Amino acid sequence: MLASSLSVYQQLLTQLDTNRQTIHDNRHELAAIRQQIRELSALSKRDPRMEDDADSHGLHTSKVAAQYDDCGSIIAYAEQVRRHVYDNIHEAEELLSPMTQSMDLLKLRVRHIRLLEGLLAAQENGLRMEIQQRNADACIWQLADILKV
Repeated sequence: MLASSLSVYQQLLTQLDTNRQTIHDNRHELAAIRQQIRELSALSKRDPRMEDDADSHGLHTSKVAAQYDDCGSIIAYAEQVRRHVYDNIHEAEELLSPMTQSMDLLKLRVRHIRLLEGLLAAQENGLRMEIQQRNADACIWQLADILKV
């Protein structure tokens, strides 16, 4: 019984280490994506509308920016291209570049959202595992005290 308990405890510690590495990797990748979003936003003269916080507010801000800023601008450019196709093909062609930039920004923001959701889930999971570890540690210390008697 003690051997199986020890095995479960070691598995928990391994899962905690794996979770910590996942959180670290996600944070690193999120920072890189945020920088790409800032650079592309500056290039296209747009506000990056992004929070640096890895929390539910930052997630909400990113989703709103993707929905309204990125998707909205793509739709607006597509409408302008559609109107200019018959009467001013040169103008229609010129609008494709900013529309492509908006698409690239949307791709980055969607990736940012996916990573942020993964980070928040990993953090929540990590908290649950840390509570399990503290509870297991308390049980181990109680058992050690009992066995000393």
